[in-house]
Amino acid sequence: MFAWVIAYLVDNAVVLGGAASVLTIVEVVFAPFRSIARYRRKPEAVLIANPEVFAAPAPAAPPSGTIQMDVAAFTDLQKRLRDGARTELAQAHGYERKRLEEKIDALNQRLANPDEALAQQQAIIVRLEDQLSRRSNEIGGDDLAAAKAAVDQGDFAKAKALFETLNSRTTPDVRANADANFALGQIAEAEIRWQDAAAHYAKAARLDPCFEKLHKASEFSNKIGDYSLALRFSADLVD
Repeated sequence: MFAWVIAYLVDNAVVLGGAASVLTIVEVVFAPFRSIARYRRKPEAVLIANPEVFAAPAPAAPPSGTIQMDVAAFTDLQKRLRDGARTELAQAHGYERKRLEEKIDALNQRLANPDEALAQQQAIIVRLEDQLSRRSNEIGGDDLAAAKAAVDQGDFAKAKALFETLNSRTTPDVRANADANFALGQIAEAEIRWQDAAAHYAKAARLDPCFEKLHKASEFSNKIGDYSLALRFSADLVD
């Protein structure tokens, strides 16, 4: 193949050389005209935008479903809760003393990693506000708005009262009752009430044994030391 190409170039050297010469002449003749055209071409207009366009936008209001505090404020709140629990601990006995010790330990864990703790509270708030919104037909508009505003500040009392009311109303509706108990479990978790959280999660898992509810029921049954119940929920979770 290579030998054939060499032979072809040798036989047609004159023709190929002539073609190359023609192309060179064309380039030499027209090159100056292209240069002149480029030189005389008018520059394209450049739009200079108003400098205000590039100004930093005004900070937007925090979206709904977020804790309206930074890490420093969140940390300060956890310290106040811990100090309050320590004061109560001095006068507590028996089960109440054990509950307060667990609360202080949990608060110390939050203070050790406040960014993660704040993110966990954020996740609970988003879930609670979503459930409140889905039940808006059963909740007065003012009560709903007040509960959401309080939750955004890390105060779960109003939401707890609403979900307790929903829990009593939704007894015939298994799925709705399970969701109400799950929400109450999340509030108890946020407030470091492990026994209450375990009871609500367990009821939610029995009514609606989905992955999320079984997982929480197993986790908090184990947390309060009810290991046989935790194993049953774990077995259901695996199934």
